[in-house]
Amino acid sequence: MPNRPGGPPARAEVLACVSPGQPLATVKVTSTFNAERTFEVRVTFESATTADVLDRTSLHITLQANESRSVHVKMVDPGKAEQVKNCMVSVSLV
Repeated sequence: MPNRPGGPPARAEVLACVSPGQPLATVKVTSTFNAERTFEVRVTFESATTADVLDRTSLHITLQANESRSVHVKMVDPGKAEQVKNCMVSVSLV
């Protein structure tokens, strides 16, 4: 059961986006459930020159009740890291 009825299952924020030579984003995920749950974390890497999507990837993470954890999310195509301007993250229950 979530802590807040009708609230999101988890919160996610980008702590660090990719950079040339570092093709991964660091994301913090916080569960809002009072029990262990598995979440899908999706990261979209957007272009530096336009809002075009350069890459997308996701991973699953299992968190304990109200746990927060930082994870590294690697780009599928690391060769595009230098073109990335923005990283967007979303999270949902699996």
